[in-house]
Amino acid sequence: MITFPNAIDRGLLRRLSDDSYEDFSARLESALGSIQKELKGVKGYKPVIRLVQRHYKTQRSKAVIDGLMDVDLRACFGGKDGLTGKSIKRQEEWLHAFYALLANKRSNLQFQIGVVFPFDGCPDIKTEHADEVFMASFLSLHGFVRDVAG
Repeated sequence: MITFPNAIDRGLLRRLSDDSYEDFSARLESALGSIQKELKGVKGYKPVIRLVQRHYKTQRSKAVIDGLMDVDLRACFGGKDGLTGKSIKRQEEWLHAFYALLANKRSNLQFQIGVVFPFDGCPDIKTEHADEVFMASFLSLHGFVRDVAG
């Protein structure tokens, strides 16, 4: 996962949520395409976006999760489950919710984008080439990070 923490520079936050929903959606759709291209042939992975709101009782305590939204990017744009091959229904409202929260941020939100590899559902993780799969997933997000960083 690539994390854009709560304390992110305001300029970066503005570029992350951008001026319009359409730009935000296009940036994430492009990231999904890049992930799918780089991980072609890998089964069972899950491209995700995540928003977390948390607080801490003290500076050294564990985080208390106030809110968590974790969504498969294929649920936003449509696609097929990488393990079963079944269609994932498109539900664009997930993107609207993410955009609304980021564009109107009033709390300590952390945004993440990346790929989850369930150990029991992703056979490539159990091979000697797992490191290559991890690197491919990380490198697939280079364009997204470059666009946000400006």
